[in-house]
Amino acid sequence: MLCKGAPIPKKPSREQFPVILNETPSLTDPVFRDSQNPFSHHETDAASTLLPSVEEIIEKYRDLIFEHVSRRIAFFFQQLICCFQTKLHFEIGHVVSQGASAKKVILTDQNLVSLEFERNATHSSTLPCLLAYDVEEWELYQAKKTKIPKGWIFLKATDSYRLWNSTINMPRWVNMVDLQIDGTSRDQKLRYKTLHLINAAAQGEIDPEEGLELFIKLSIGQVESSYKVATQLMYRKILNLYKYELESTQVSFNHNRSMWLEALLSIRVSDESSRKIIYQIRYRAVRDAQVGQAELMQKIDLVKHKILSSYKRKLPYFEAAFRSLLIAETYTQRNRQRLEKMYNFSYFDFKARLSGTKLHIFDNTKIKLTEKYRPQIIALSAEIIRDMQELRKKEALQRSQTTKLLRHAKKWTQKQLAQELSVSQSTVSRMENCHKLITLPIAEKLSLIFHVDAGLFMPHFFYD
Repeated sequence: MLCKGAPIPKKPSREQFPVILNETPSLTDPVFRDSQNPFSHHETDAASTLLPSVEEIIEKYRDLIFEHVSRRIAFFFQQLICCFQTKLHFEIGHVVSQGASAKKVILTDQNLVSLEFERNATHSSTLPCLLAYDVEEWELYQAKKTKIPKGWIFLKATDSYRLWNSTINMPRWVNMVDLQIDGTSRDQKLRYKTLHLINAAAQGEIDPEEGLELFIKLSIGQVESSYKVATQLMYRKILNLYKYELESTQVSFNHNRSMWLEALLSIRVSDESSRKIIYQIRYRAVRDAQVGQAELMQKIDLVKHKILSSYKRKLPYFEAAFRSLLIAETYTQRNRQRLEKMYNFSYFDFKARLSGTKLHIFDNTKIKLTEKYRPQIIALSAEIIRDMQELRKKEALQRSQTTKLLRHAKKWTQKQLAQELSVSQSTVSRMENCHKLITLPIAEKLSLIFHVDAGLFMPHFFYD
């Protein structure tokens, strides 16, 4: 069973990913310029702008609505991969994270009356928060033999979780359309239906490719159902855009499925006989990397929250100061880079964006944490680096299994592969049993032999 992660909060409150920490892949509203980019200024001053017509507003957001639909498809595929064959049971959780909220925009109508143009931080995922449970414990609960088991927020604080909880600031109408399509966990709409796909993938009943195809089909059906009951013009126009993008995607996916999956998985497959095996290898690599990251982030959060609880009031710039110290205590540049990749946070870039009083406050918080908690931070940093080393060892073992699986797909013996590689049979045996590390030159040779990406043998995740 996979390691349990962040506990489910008793009273869910929604946290916002701070833009300044570069923590969210949320997109910028191109119309009113709510920037999610920490290197640019927020531009929301549109007080003198006339309120556009419905048609004009929809046209302005047309490309972003298409992007919104595309992200939903891609992110659900990633969820299927992360849940695939975990043997866990999943439920829909309250959304507890999002990108920065849309700032207020005041426009003027034709009668020169000031009106607020309502926008929402619209989630780019159908299921932003998944709750995971041990499947046997859940079945006992369903049979009314036990109380509800203790679950956890699946992959909390990982790269995947940040993707699923990313947002785009768009007109409130788009968010309302999403609510009509998605529904809740109980009303038989899209969320309810897609949860069944997630659980089917978790038990290995369907693979991510099958789940993606079904998700697109279900989404089209739900959009059509929502259109039939839509009473407002702007809702119907948005639903038409959704349907167009979904149906275009469906046609493209059915016409060239391989190209789609290769793009989503960031791989290239030239040998059709090994395509399914390569997909399975990639699914496992992505899932294991995210599970590993969740375990590391959970360890970090436990220490961080213990430190936070010792203060009556949260120190200003606490999160950035804590991360900076944790990264600094890794000592080597390579390890610092690994932690920066895991956090998507650079101390030097962050500090360069501060000046004057803000910089002084940040430095002061770092000093306070160092004086009181440096031993704990050093110990945590050392533990995280050791854990990353174990993740690299685990991945090395998977690389050896990749070689074996591809060899079996060609029905080759170790001796035949050794001849292709121009090495001894014992070298191939050591590689497949993880006694010899697959280096980049070997990976490149294997790539040519099996007609696959060299990256399949040397995937690059946050801990590399």
